[in-house]
Amino acid sequence: MEDLFLDKREVLRYLGYRKKQALTPEISQLIDEEMLEIKEVAKARYTYQVYDIEPDYATRAIKVLDTTLVLSGENAFSRLYQAEKVALFAGTLGIEVDRRLAMYARSDVTRGLILDACAVEYIEKVMDVAERKAVERFEGWRVNRRFSPGYGDLPLAIQGEFLAACRAERVLGIQLTSAHLMIPRKSVTAFVGLFNPND
Repeated sequence: MEDLFLDKREVLRYLGYRKKQALTPEISQLIDEEMLEIKEVAKARYTYQVYDIEPDYATRAIKVLDTTLVLSGENAFSRLYQAEKVALFAGTLGIEVDRRLAMYARSDVTRGLILDACAVEYIEKVMDVAERKAVERFEGWRVNRRFSPGYGDLPLAIQGEFLAACRAERVLGIQLTSAHLMIPRKSVTAFVGLFNPND
């Protein structure tokens, strides 16, 4: 994985800081330290697949062809019914981040909260890379904003089929709990629609 720039302003946003809120030198230093630590601890990886899709107007769902995945709900349908393809991607920071967060939960809660915010910023940057790689061969195509299972009315219960379509379980080692949550915890799945400019 390439060296990714982490934005301290985004880390502060994830921590709940407001623009005019005072930042103590001690907390600023902790954030700098944890931005370095997350890069040392994480094993950031991603995978992606691009598929043709078919809208089902009767059920307002999107069938991802050559997979068992169906993106149901109005949020997915409205994003994809005019698209020709969908890019599915998944990223993870690896299990060692979970272990480090668990350690800090017992020994240093403040540092743990800051590391968690740094992890959120890092996985978002990983997903930016995954998205860029997934769509780079479709130069000139329009790409909409990415969307993830569990948001809006796109059910989290599709995570198993989503991970299988991405081959994320095999490539990244991501597993699911009975509640459809991913392990490692700092893992994300998402999709974007690809729109052919000639259509």
